[in-house]
Amino acid sequence: MWRDLCEQLQVERQQIDELFVSHARVLEAPEDLDPDQIEISALAAFLHTLYGGIENCFRRIVVELDDEPPSGEMWHRALLRSMTVPTDNRPRVISDELHERLLEYLRFRHLFRHLYLMKLDWQEMKHLVIGVGDVVEVWKAELDAFALRMDEKRET
Repeated sequence: MWRDLCEQLQVERQQIDELFVSHARVLEAPEDLDPDQIEISALAAFLHTLYGGIENCFRRIVVELDDEPPSGEMWHRALLRSMTVPTDNRPRVISDELHERLLEYLRFRHLFRHLYLMKLDWQEMKHLVIGVGDVVEVWKAELDAFALRMDEKRET
């Protein structure tokens, strides 16, 4: 079960890495970027897909280790919050600081799904694009630390 979960998480991480590669052109020097509508749409889709991949990892963790993922209207927020809390079967997955940063991407995901693309404002999403590399690196490091704690827990 744990090894299967590790393999699933690795596949998601590889897909996130591929997402960065496929969007490298529009991610280069975003602080200097004055994107047109097509580039804004591409960056918005990138952010949406990226958060979806991160959320997939969290769902897999909950399904494999905690039995039932959150449900209801606010399940996305509940899932993200649940990653900051240890359970009987696992330690916490992410820090409160990372939770706050990922919450911004979750909010954007909601916006992306409910607005027409031409209504997206570059100035409102620019900070998410500029900070995305750092956020993903922290997420990967915290996911690795979680896996190490799980391995230690399984050895005792």
